[in-house]
Amino acid sequence: NNTHPWRLNDTLLTKPDTATTIQKDIEAYFTDNPPEDTSVEIVWQAHKDVIRGTSIKLASYQQEQRKQRYIQLINDITDLTHKNKLYPSKDTQTQLTALQKDGS
Repeated sequence: NNTHPWRLNDTLLTKPDTATTIQKDIEAYFTDNPPEDTSVEIVWQAHKDVIRGTSIKLASYQQEQRKQRYIQLINDITDLTHKNKLYPSKDTQTQLTALQKDGS
């Protein structure tokens, strides 16, 4: 079998809003799927799928947010570099240096 077992990305739990979302989804799952209607094993396995789905969704969203911030940073640096070449100023250079530090 070439597939690796899925593991929870622990860093998701370090962000309070993300941890809260996962917790709410777990609570909703157990509210909607009480163990008395189904075997405990099936409920347990299915709840792991709920956690997995929520985690993947949140990780994808966070990755997209990082990507958007990176693109915006590159655009801002490009704009300030162009502005600084046309109209050099200490203020523009300071802004440019600050943005470059943010990107590193």
